[in-house]
Amino acid sequence: MLSLAFVANSIYFVGGFGSVYKGSLGDGTLIAVKKLDKILPHGEKEFITEVNTIGSMHHMNLVRLCGFCSEGPHRCVLYLQF
Repeated sequence: MLSLAFVANSIYFVGGFGSVYKGSLGDGTLIAVKKLDKILPHGEKEFITEVNTIGSMHHMNLVRLCGFCSEGPHRCVLYLQF
């Protein structure tokens, strides 16, 4: 279960579809959370493609998928930071 309070000072990047926040897990592991603010008709397909693509790739120069949320209107992707 993902429970985060998104605050302005934790923003890494703001883009056209949402923002990327820095955060940490309960064990102190640093993560980046990409939170989509709006889902356009093609946005749902892009979200699923991103989760599938990043989740299946393992390379030292790429972020690693930690998890995602696709509940109701909420769309978030969690990446491990390195």
